[in-house]
Amino acid sequence: CGRSADDGPMSESTDTKTNHEQSKRRSIDLVEEWRCSSDEARALCPSSWKGSPAHDIFRPAFVDSFADFLLMYFSKGGKNDGYHLALGTVLDYLGLVLNQASDRFKATGSHSEKLFFTCLESKSNTDASKWLRKLKGRVVRTCYSRAKEAGEEMDLSAPPPPSRGHG
Repeated sequence: CGRSADDGPMSESTDTKTNHEQSKRRSIDLVEEWRCSSDEARALCPSSWKGSPAHDIFRPAFVDSFADFLLMYFSKGGKNDGYHLALGTVLDYLGLVLNQASDRFKATGSHSEKLFFTCLESKSNTDASKWLRKLKGRVVRTCYSRAKEAGEEMDLSAPPPPSRGHG
């Protein structure tokens, strides 16, 4: 298991396309880090991302285990050093990995592989789509539970405006 040259924090660029490309690369770097983190992960994904056949990636066990890794992952460097990834970041990385796998395999994949990617269709009612909604719900519950235990404010919306008396 090798390390990527892009293991450090992403640079703060105003170029949205550049940030998105960096996020896509970082999500694959995290797959590699997860793959190297345990025997279970290596069994689920024996090859690197680039060398992984479709049948390794198109399994709920692969995505579930990667999601668990992201939930336990601590940021390295920067202002969030030592903190868990935020809810939005975990969901973004999961989405980026699934979308990149879809781009890579959907056109040439088998019927079952194409069916797996219906999980990305938000209005779909396939088993794959239901599974991904449940996984995302579990991620949300885990992040909120962790925040509640840490005493973090979970409602970051603006306070209501002061009421104005009539009269």
